[in-house]
Amino acid sequence: MRHVRNGRILTLPPAYVGTSVELGYASTVHTAQGVTADAMHGLVTGRESRQQLYTMLTRGRTANHLYVSVVGDGDPHTVIQPDNVRLRTATELLQQILGRDGSPRSASTLQREQQDPPSGSEPLPPATSTASTSPPNTSPGLSWLPTSTRTPTVSSTA
Repeated sequence: MRHVRNGRILTLPPAYVGTSVELGYASTVHTAQGVTADAMHGLVTGRESRQQLYTMLTRGRTANHLYVSVVGDGDPHTVIQPDNVRLRTATELLQQILGRDGSPRSASTLQREQQDPPSGSEPLPPATSTASTSPPNTSPGLSWLPTSTRTPTVSSTA
């Protein structure tokens, strides 16, 4: 065995290795799919999908340990991000992961969703007459726009 910091080599007694040493492996959730180990120790950051969390938590035969990262990444520039103003709790992070569906959707499903959005979306307000008698906007701030863009349009409901 080689020491990580100083590089010295140490030979362990065979009896000790036979009773007290186990090989350990680290992998991503994607490469762990289909693999079973005695124990799983997993780290989640909040960016995982519920399918990835399920895969992670079903790899251990006798134990599954989940470590939830609830602190910042240490970069002082990330403090200004909205998600870092108030750090989420472990429960909030797990709820966020469970709410994220990462399963693939077929092209026909995506097309149907675009044509018929979910009922929870706000309906568009009815079109009303927006005719204006005022002259086109001649503000210096809009002078770069073509005149046709600055001219008011008329729309009405039928």
